[in-house]
Amino acid sequence: MDISSDDLDLAKTINEYAIEYLGQDRITNILNEWLTDTLISTDKKPLLECVIRHHLKEEYYASTSILMCLVEGLIEDCDPEFNALASCDEKGLKYIAKHLGLNDGIVDRRKKGYAKDQLAAITYGVDNAIYYWEASAKYIANVALANKPNEALCASNPFRNKICHGSQVNYGTVTHSLKAILVVDLLIRLSRSFKSNSDEE
Repeated sequence: MDISSDDLDLAKTINEYAIEYLGQDRITNILNEWLTDTLISTDKKPLLECVIRHHLKEEYYASTSILMCLVEGLIEDCDPEFNALASCDEKGLKYIAKHLGLNDGIVDRRKKGYAKDQLAAITYGVDNAIYYWEASAKYIANVALANKPNEALCASNPFRNKICHGSQVNYGTVTHSLKAILVVDLLIRLSRSFKSNSDEE
């Protein structure tokens, strides 16, 4: 890769490589992993199959919007099983919330179980590949679940709130759909990693 290119050219090149890499076989493999994952509730699996069918048929508005509607539910499905938010120590919860750029008051909000707070607690409870998971959680919290996202990011990122409220309508692209798939896959993998750590304790 020519790394002397400017940032826009480099981003475009990386985007092209990512789209090529995440072809039909890899996306189908991701779906197969989802369908056999016991952390995903049975009632969501037909929706995930539907999403991948839409993506492979290049119906990106459908795949992206369905996934963005499922993101918070997937987080909420995970936390009640592990009780991560309620059991996380206050100091640790405040640390990870600050690191992820979440608002103050996470400890006081813990009984409400907001999705971003649950995401913070699950991330804090993972003890392997922590930099990877923190970076992943930061993207999910600050982009996919952002309340007031940077408008420039809308060109290539799906925003759950904006899509579900009808104010982002440019998400009918392969890039938006793939990022939505990756957000869901990261959430599922993060939950698995958390469960693995919990089982070992």
